[in-house]
Amino acid sequence: METASKEKIYTRALLVTAISAASGMLSCGWNSGCINSAEKPLKKFISDVYFERRGHQPLSSHSVTILWSIVVSIFPFGGIFGGYFAGRLSNKFGRKSGLLLTNLIGISAAVLMSISKFISSPECLILGRLVVGIECGLYTGLCSMYLAEISPKKIRGRIGTLTSFISFTGLLLGELFSTPILFGTDQLWPFIMLTAIFPAAIQFTMLSLFCSESPRYLLIIRNQESQAKTVVMKLRQKFDVNDEIDEMKQEAENLSSQKIVNIKELIINPIYRLSLSVAVVVHLSMRWCGINGIMYYSTPLFEKANIGEKSSYATTGVGVILVIMTGVSGYLMDKAGRRTLHLLGLSG
Repeated sequence: METASKEKIYTRALLVTAISAASGMLSCGWNSGCINSAEKPLKKFISDVYFERRGHQPLSSHSVTILWSIVVSIFPFGGIFGGYFAGRLSNKFGRKSGLLLTNLIGISAAVLMSISKFISSPECLILGRLVVGIECGLYTGLCSMYLAEISPKKIRGRIGTLTSFISFTGLLLGELFSTPILFGTDQLWPFIMLTAIFPAAIQFTMLSLFCSESPRYLLIIRNQESQAKTVVMKLRQKFDVNDEIDEMKQEAENLSSQKIVNIKELIINPIYRLSLSVAVVVHLSMRWCGINGIMYYSTPLFEKANIGEKSSYATTGVGVILVIMTGVSGYLMDKAGRRTLHLLGLSG
C-alpha cells in the first residue's frame, strides 16, 4: 500500500516538470564554482590586459586583487537585483515564461564572459558576471516558486531541495571543469564561461517541450480555472483534483481580502515583526556560516594551508560534500522537520 501511495505522489509528469524547473539552478552553481579554481588564469588575464594598456607598466598586486574582487563580488550583487524582480516577473509573465526569459538572459551573459579574452576586455567579463548574477537571482526566486506550486503538500519540502541539490551539482561541475587539468588554463578558461550557456539552453528546451504553466498562477493570477485543473490532472495523473483546486480558490479568496504590504510597512508594522525576524535570522545564519567565502575563495585558502598544487582538487572535494549533504537533507527534511535540521546545521 505504501509503494502504491508513493507511485501516485511521484508521478512521471511531476518529476519531469520538477527537474526541468530546477535545472536552471545549474547555472547558479556553475557560475559560483567555476570562478574559484580558475582564479590564477583569470588574474593573469587581467594583469596582461592592463600591462598592454598601460604601455608595459604592470599593475600592482593590490590593484589586481581589487579588480579580481570586483569580478567575484559583482555576481551576488547582480543576484540582489534578480531576486528582487523575480516576483514581479513571475506575476507579469508567469512562472514558466519568466524562466524562459531568464534563460535568454543567461545565454547572453555566457557570451559576454567568454568573448572577454578575445577582445581583451576585463570590463566585458565584469559585465557578464553582473548579468549572470541577475539571471541567477531570477532563477532562485522563480525556480523555488514554480516547484512549490506544482508539488503536493506531502513532498513539497523534498521537491524544494532540488534547487539546492542541482545548484551544488553545478558548483561541483564548475569546480571540476575549471581545474588546471581541464579548462583552468590561460588559453582555455573562456570555455568555462561559454559552458554557462548549457544550463540555460537545457532548461529552455525542457520547459518548452515538457512543462505547463503553474496551476496556481493560472487560477489565482489569470483566473483560468479549466486550464489550471488540466495541469493539476496531468501532474497528479488522476481525474479527481477538486480538493486541490478548491484549496487554491480558498487561497485566492484570502489573498483578495488582504491588502498589499510594501517593504516599509513590512519593517515598521509590529504584526510582521516576528515573521520578518525569523526570515532574516535564518538567511543570515546561512550566509554567516562562511559558505560564500568557501565557494569563492577556497582554492587560495587551501594554498595558504600548504596544500599546494592540489588546492583546486581539494576545492572539488568541498563540492562533493555539499552535493552529498544536500541529498541527505532532502531526505530528512519531511521527516525530521526544517527547524530541527537547521538547528543541527547551526550546531556545526
